[in-house]
Amino acid sequence: MQARGVSLWLVPDGPEAQAIAALIGELSARFGTPSFPPHVTLLPGLSADAESVVARSRELAGSLRDLSIRFEGLEHSAEFFRALVVRIAPDLPILDARRRAQMAFPAEPAGPFMPHLSLLYGALPVETRRHLAAEARESAPEAIVLRHLEVVVTEGPPTRWRRIERLPLARALSAPESV
Repeated sequence: MQARGVSLWLVPDGPEAQAIAALIGELSARFGTPSFPPHVTLLPGLSADAESVVARSRELAGSLRDLSIRFEGLEHSAEFFRALVVRIAPDLPILDARRRAQMAFPAEPAGPFMPHLSLLYGALPVETRRHLAAEARESAPEAIVLRHLEVVVTEGPPTRWRRIERLPLARALSAPESV
């Protein structure tokens, strides 16, 4: 299966990202499917050139704060890039991030937004996917914090995808110290 264009991903880091990456790696090795870094796709397959996407993404990243997202459960699908996913609660921060991304790239067609974090890509039988969803429920975290916006060339198969920019999101403002 192949993707196209340049995509915007929201990504975690630290121990949360390492735990999810380990699960993705284990599943991809077990089933001989492509491995990929943990991410939530904010906008897929942008047709604009990479430099233009990076420039607009810098502004976008500066307008977004770290996003704490809640997971609502696991789902499986016959769709290659959503064989096994953790569904993300459609809370205001993730929906606002999507809205801001669409405003940054108004010429790009935006399909429906189903916030999720994929754990496995591939064309697997429904019984295998059903079993994996039940198995992964035990090890999936309840929530993570997304701290970066990545610009990724997603042209071709996942083995050819490459990150071209990693931008930190604006951190949440801390409460002022009292004197």
